[in-house]
Amino acid sequence: MLSRFEGLVVIAQGYAQHAAFVTLMAAGGAAFGVLRVASSAQLAPLADRWTLPKYQSEQSATLDPEVLLSRFWSEQPLAPRKKAGPVETPPPAKPWQFLGTIDEGGKKYAVIEIEGKSIRQVVIGGQLPNGAVVTQIADGEMVFNREGADQTVRLFVESKSE
Repeated sequence: MLSRFEGLVVIAQGYAQHAAFVTLMAAGGAAFGVLRVASSAQLAPLADRWTLPKYQSEQSATLDPEVLLSRFWSEQPLAPRKKAGPVETPPPAKPWQFLGTIDEGGKKYAVIEIEGKSIRQVVIGGQLPNGAVVTQIADGEMVFNREGADQTVRLFVESKSE
């Protein structure tokens, strides 16, 4: 004779597939319900809906010029605007600018910026954008020959110590 527990085990074995299917369907239904509720939830509005007037430029306004230049809540009207003068153009960019030096394993490079756009490395004997030839590179300075004259560019001004 079977004990009560053994009898339940035998019955459960016969319904194991059905129980697994029912459990799976219940979990799927719960997930579907949660997703449906979450997707239908609406967020509260963060701000009131305002209707703003459409913009009209001064040129399309049909108001009197005195009204346009006046301040509605002040005693003194605005002064008429002055017409803009000629626009000053900035000076042209330098053809190149010395940015620094690099010492990599005993080989020295000068770092230059060309017309404020690209950065390039130059070695001794290399040519600068204005045609000058680099003759010497030291820490923080570069010497180049332009039209037969040597010129030195330094990163820092030498200070006189007393």
